[in-house]
Amino acid sequence: MTTDAVMTLEELIRTAEHYIDLRKPEAFPLVLNAIEQAEQSNDTYHFLYARYTLGMYYCLVENDYDKALDTGNDIFNKLPQEYYDKLGYKVCILLGNVHQLKGEIDISHDYYIRGMKILESKKELNNKEKLFLASFYYNTALLFNQSAFNINTEEYILKAIELYTETNSKSKLSKCLIAYNNILNARGEHTQALKNLERSLEIETELNDAYGIALVKANIGSTYLYLQQPDKAYVMLMEALSYYETNEKDYETGMVLLSISDVYSQKKMFREAVTELKRAEVLFHKLNNKRELTTCYLNLANALSALGNFEEAFHYQKKYTGLLEEFFDTDKTNAIIRAKKQFESEQKEKEAALLREKNEEINRYAHQLEVSNNELKQFAHVASHDLKEPLRMIYSFLHLLKKSLDGNLSEQQEQFLHFAMDGATRMEKLIVNLLRLAKVDANVLLEKVNLNSVMEEVKLNLTQLLADKNGRVVFHNLPEVQADRTQMLLLFQNLTSNGIKYNQSDSPVVNVNCTYADEYFEISVKDNGIGIPAQHRDKVFNIFQRLHHDDKKYEGTGIGLALCKKIVDKMNGDIRIAESGEAGTTFVIRFPKNLLLS
Repeated sequence: MTTDAVMTLEELIRTAEHYIDLRKPEAFPLVLNAIEQAEQSNDTYHFLYARYTLGMYYCLVENDYDKALDTGNDIFNKLPQEYYDKLGYKVCILLGNVHQLKGEIDISHDYYIRGMKILESKKELNNKEKLFLASFYYNTALLFNQSAFNINTEEYILKAIELYTETNSKSKLSKCLIAYNNILNARGEHTQALKNLERSLEIETELNDAYGIALVKANIGSTYLYLQQPDKAYVMLMEALSYYETNEKDYETGMVLLSISDVYSQKKMFREAVTELKRAEVLFHKLNNKRELTTCYLNLANALSALGNFEEAFHYQKKYTGLLEEFFDTDKTNAIIRAKKQFESEQKEKEAALLREKNEEINRYAHQLEVSNNELKQFAHVASHDLKEPLRMIYSFLHLLKKSLDGNLSEQQEQFLHFAMDGATRMEKLIVNLLRLAKVDANVLLEKVNLNSVMEEVKLNLTQLLADKNGRVVFHNLPEVQADRTQMLLLFQNLTSNGIKYNQSDSPVVNVNCTYADEYFEISVKDNGIGIPAQHRDKVFNIFQRLHHDDKKYEGTGIGLALCKKIVDKMNGDIRIAESGEAGTTFVIRFPKNLLLS
């Protein structure tokens, strides 16, 4: 094949990719032409590249996720090792996109991480590779927002914005600003979010990108909803809806209909909200997007309940919980298959890395993979699916029960329901935090943490336990440190609750104090409880190890102290049980002094 012919073929693919970015069907004949030319020339690389482009066309332009998935899987299974570094990450972005749009978050996340690792392992990236790496950051941030894992995505978005700015990719930069808008809205910074969206609208208008303009307007509408301005939201959302419906963008149409139903709900127009939700339901059924269907079902149950149609509300609540159960069963059934595929993929990555880097760097990389994937991924899966979603179901049913009995409950019954719903919410937050801690690759949010404030929150979280046991928590003059606040809360709440729970005193007390040395500082957590025998003091820090197996007398899972040790180890500290010569237990945590802020 001549050089001119190669350039002609690459131009065909590049032009097709440009049309796909704009969601234009003109890409299709170009892709078919490229596939035909590559096949005739026996050019394996460009044949696979063109087929990847065809998969992206099916995914983003036609919204035919099954065709896109078949195309992507076929390429991935037949991809020669010699092309893995060039095409592997491209196929990962395709398969990640498809599974994300189908609502299969776990699988999508796996493909994004694989693609990210391929690119991050390269010593130097060209402009095109930088664009793909930015896309992985961008899509991963969107994925975490969609999954409600409560994981900080700002770092991913800012990395993507930096790369898109560096490569002067205005269209992609605009999409990143839209995604950043979600983070700002979550923080309550709605005015700043609107400013970012106005900048995105200027970029999309300058580029004359009708799809991008509709996307910005949809997000402006959602932001007005946060500001409790449903009329302004409605105008923007209807403009976006008009474009999506005209151009048969089913997924985007469904998402806008969900937002329009929120407009009607804010205005107490629940009958209209139900109409829009049922339209969205039809579209998500067509796309087989079960994640968004769960949102439809839950919102329909709430809107129908507000209308007093409790029978139909209960019907949709059952559909919602049934779909959640299907997620659980599907995840469990496919767990072994996914683990096998992931293992095979990681083996490929290891082999490719060994060819590039060799020796010590590869050994560290292999060790990190082994620890993160083999030790923690199954735990993260259980925490996210088998624990968090059932709690959401419990909360939803309690909420529906409260609405259906509105006005017929006594003050005490209202209080009971409030305690139950509050407990479910607190437990869900704790599980999310455990999931975040369990992920080796999760983002640690380092910030200024006042440990006195942390202990105040510990006391609040343990209010019921302290009341039941007549317990007290004493602390004063604790320092401010550079740390992850969630991890600090988990650390001190575990130690404090243990001191109160494993205690036979009439007045359990936990004292938390801090002492300072030249190169470190120590925080002691001392209780007057039943104590821990010397021969068991190392054992208690192992995961799922319990000294007391009478669950009726002493509740626990055997995970608390293991988590404490993990948190302290990650901060380059150590935790031990000190000899005090007195009753009870004294945990001593030693941290390096460079963590101190005051």
